[in-house]
Amino acid sequence: MALYLNGVKVTAPTAYGAFAALSEQANTTITDAGTYYPILGTFTNSPVVGFQGVADPAIQYTAAPTRYFEIDWHATLSADDGLRTVHCGVNKNGTFVDSSRMGAYLKTADEPGSFSGTCVVQLEKNDKIQLVVTSSADGDVITFYHFTTTIREFF
Repeated sequence: MALYLNGVKVTAPTAYGAFAALSEQANTTITDAGTYYPILGTFTNSPVVGFQGVADPAIQYTAAPTRYFEIDWHATLSADDGLRTVHCGVNKNGTFVDSSRMGAYLKTADEPGSFSGTCVVQLEKNDKIQLVVTSSADGDVITFYHFTTTIREFF
């Protein structure tokens, strides 16, 4: 049964969001310590409403209403050398979102560690979100075994 208000059909608002998962193990090289680089690899984006994957890799908000979104991410990763501090986070339109930064000291080379982070960002049409990583040493190769992220409306 449809609901009408003053002769106008009322529909539930559309909820926008996305889920992305790294399809297979991937490496990202940190050329310059302290510089954030996009997490390379192929991501499967499904389900997706109001977003689309774009080359970088990144995900772009394609809906018209400006909204706040919560971005949650989880990763299993390692560095090719020990005694490194690795940080992951989120770029919005190429600018690092400070509240997304999470990191850990990886004492042993090639030993996987788990990372998780959450931030809230305001997105408007065509804004791009990108998952990024850095390390405390030049030339580190960061291997991502698993990476998932969820983007959902905050309020």
